[in-house]
Amino acid sequence: MNFTLWIIIVIATCVVWLAVNQTAFHDLLSPFNLLLPAWIFPLLLRLLHLSRAERPWELKTLLLVGWATLAMAAISLGASRALPRDKSLRGRNVFQRVIVLLNQPGFSSYLVVCFLLGAAGLIYNEFVTNPIGIPMLTYLANPDIPREPNWQWTGEALWPLSIPAFTLTPLLYLKSKIVRGWMAKLAFLGLALFYPLVEIVKMSRSECIYGLTGLALVEYYYRVGTMPPAGKRRLNLKGKLRTVSLIVVVGLLALTSATLFQGIRSNRAMSTFATSLGMSVDLPEPYVSTVVEVYAYFALPQENFSNFLNNFPSSLNFGVGGLRPIYSALGQGSKVRAKLDEINFDKYLEILPVNTYPFLVSLYAESGWVGVVVFPALYAIFINYLYLRFRARSGVEMTVTYIVFFSYCWVWLFSNQNFTGIQYFLYAGAIYPIVFVFRVLAKRLKSRPKVTHPPGNILLDPKSST
Repeated sequence: MNFTLWIIIVIATCVVWLAVNQTAFHDLLSPFNLLLPAWIFPLLLRLLHLSRAERPWELKTLLLVGWATLAMAAISLGASRALPRDKSLRGRNVFQRVIVLLNQPGFSSYLVVCFLLGAAGLIYNEFVTNPIGIPMLTYLANPDIPREPNWQWTGEALWPLSIPAFTLTPLLYLKSKIVRGWMAKLAFLGLALFYPLVEIVKMSRSECIYGLTGLALVEYYYRVGTMPPAGKRRLNLKGKLRTVSLIVVVGLLALTSATLFQGIRSNRAMSTFATSLGMSVDLPEPYVSTVVEVYAYFALPQENFSNFLNNFPSSLNFGVGGLRPIYSALGQGSKVRAKLDEINFDKYLEILPVNTYPFLVSLYAESGWVGVVVFPALYAIFINYLYLRFRARSGVEMTVTYIVFFSYCWVWLFSNQNFTGIQYFLYAGAIYPIVFVFRVLAKRLKSRPKVTHPPGNILLDPKSST
């Protein structure tokens, strides 16, 4: 497609989509609006056909992708009918009940202890048990070492020890926003950034981005909730300038880091990566790296789904898709992994080394077109239910649950299968026992009788000698 025509289509789609979202939700991060970058934009990006490996889609691919898009968009948009008449979020802090708990005596200290235990587990599972230790340092020290996927290493039997580090990161970031004193703010901010930084040195960009996505959600809703209502709000030019400057800085960092990161992790030039994908981009660095990586990991996963649909012999493989969390919870995880190894998804993708694909692939592998018809609607119902509870100023448990599924699953529909992973349900579910234990301990301490000493105790009063 002509680039000028593509830009016009993208701008028109974004304007219409954002206008509908503003009317329906008054919320930039509603599940409906996030379908724009998580699903619609990757589909639009593919219209450029920058890779010679791409082929026209067959009718069945168009129908299944079209149905999934329609189902998720319609259900997400329909969720707006459950919102109150006044949908503005300004001056309405959705974290109100969470902040009350964070300010409760002892709770923040308890969270820090739980987080540090999870952080120790994370270091053990990611680095101590990793055959190459810390991947970034090892790759820099030994550039010629084989590039096995050690950035995907998650430890073995003791990986659940890491869970509090994933679960509590958003709460620690929120605490950094409300605590007084710059030293305390820096301390909680440092703890909140620990998990993303660990994933950087592990060379796992996706895990780092998942963590930062959750922090971005907290930042956005906290800022909006502390804004005065629209009618009373004054124009804050300094605040606008800081926001624009931050976006520009982040954009430049992302632009310049693409080449560096790819070079360290794969030990090959981006031009080699582009050639293997059938792409020819006549731009200097770091622009070529940005174009190649964005197109490779946003547009080509959809092409992988088309290839999988065309080549995979349709059969029932219960447990490899939408039903996988249930199978894992019932102790059938080893059988599911064996079945996944037998399927060998990479064999059908064709556009390697881009071995990512949208969430539809595992659904189709499990139950054919039935899975693709049913589960996108179920996922949309699930995430929008959590969203509505979140906007209703729910407690800390529901808030963390929404943040987990928002940041790990919904925003990355175009390139992962995270809704099928039991670990993300465990990340979300871990907050319930953590908070329950604190409340039990707090209740016991509160009910413990206070020990008082009457004034003039004969054993302690030095003036008493008789």
